[in-house]
Formats: sequence, structure tokens, C-alpha cells
Amino acid sequence: MSIKVIVCFLIVLLPLASLYATSNRNLTLKLHQAIEQHNASEIAKLLREGADFTEYIQYRFLRQNSFDVARYYRYEDEYNQIVKNWLTEIAKNGNPSTSPYSVVIWFVLYGYFMFFCLSVCIAIGCFQSLRTFCCASGRSRSSRNNNNTTRNGQDQDIHNTCSQITSQKVSTTSSSSNNTNGRREEDDLCCICFERRKDTALECGHVFCGQCASKCTSYCFTCRKRHSGRTIKLYY
Repeated sequence: MSIKVIVCFLIVLLPLASLYATSNRNLTLKLHQAIEQHNASEIAKLLREGADFTEYIQYRFLRQNSFDVARYYRYEDEYNQIVKNWLTEIAKNGNPSTSPYSVVIWFVLYGYFMFFCLSVCIAIGCFQSLRTFCCASGRSRSSRNNNNTTRNGQDQDIHNTCSQITSQKVSTTSSSSNNTNGRREEDDLCCICFERRKDTALECGHVFCGQCASKCTSYCFTCRKRHSGRTIKLYY
């Protein structure tokens, strides 16, 4: 913010400096003419308004092709004579104030400068406020969209999670039931041939299918205990 104000201030100073230099150059040209005409009152007026006499001396001296000490002192005497006439004019007529024209010019320039600075500051403030408002509205809109997207995503995730849990439960139940049925079927099969169901028990308590049990005539194939050969038929 401060850098922008400084840049605007420098931009405003450029035309003011150019106008000031043009005004001084015009005063210097008028001073040259008044010196050529030996008009002491006009010279005194121009010097009071800010005309630079040294520029006239430099201009006259640089127009010569070579350095001449006598000519330089002659210009110095001319300068002293002009200053003397100027002081005489001031002593005779008093020291008048600056011309109203120059006062009006400076007042107009000052008013223009203040108006320009005020306009620039107001424009920068409005731009900053507008940018802040637009950024805030954009952020709020994006945050609402993000919240809606997040909420929809969370709902979808919850739905997917519930579906996965349900499918896992179903698969687990089905697999457990299948495993239970498989184990039950395996438990019902004969432990010797693994082809037929157990339906005949020996005296030791072990159960086999009828064919395998008929082969256990003297002892059990599982516990190796001897028995009399009697069997018990089981019915499911």
C-alpha cells in the first residue's frame, strides 16, 4: 500500500517539476531580454519572481570562443551594476510581494496535487475493498462447495462402508455355514475309507461305516483295542 502511494506521488511530481522548470526558463529568457534592454525595474521584478541571473552570465560567457579574463570581469561588473540597480529599485519602491499571478499558479498546482493524491488514495482503497470482497465471496463459495463435496463424499463412504460390512458379513456367514457343513460332512464320513457315512459302532466306542466295521473282527483300527466282534448299528 505504501509503495503504491509513493509511486503515485512520484508520478504526480514529474509534471509539476516539468512545469516548474518551464516557468524558470521563461523567467530566465525574460531576464535576458530585460538585461539587453537595461530595464532595471523589470530586472528587479524578474529576480524577485525567481529568475536566475547566473544562467544569463553562463550563457553570455559560453558564447565566446576563448576564455578572456577581462571580458569575464566585465560581465562581473555588469552583474554588480544590475544588483545595485535592483537594490536601488527596492529601496525606492519597497519590497513588493510576489505577483498575484504566481500565487494563483502555485495555488492551482497545490490544489491539483491534493486532488490527484486524494483521487489516487480513494481509487486504491476502493480497489482493495473490492478485491477483499471478491476474494472473501470466492472463498466462502469454494468452502461451501468443498463442504458439500466432503459431505457427499462422507455419505458415499459411509454407504460404501456399510455395503462392504454387509457383504463381508454375508460372505462370512455363508463361508462359516459352508465350513460348518463341510466339517459336519467330514465328521459324518468314515475315518478309514472316507467314502461312506459312519453307521456302525464297535465295543470301544469308535464308529465306522458298516463295511469297515465288519473288517474290525478282532481289534479296533483306531485304538487297537481287542473286542469280541460285536457291533452296534446306528440310525440318524
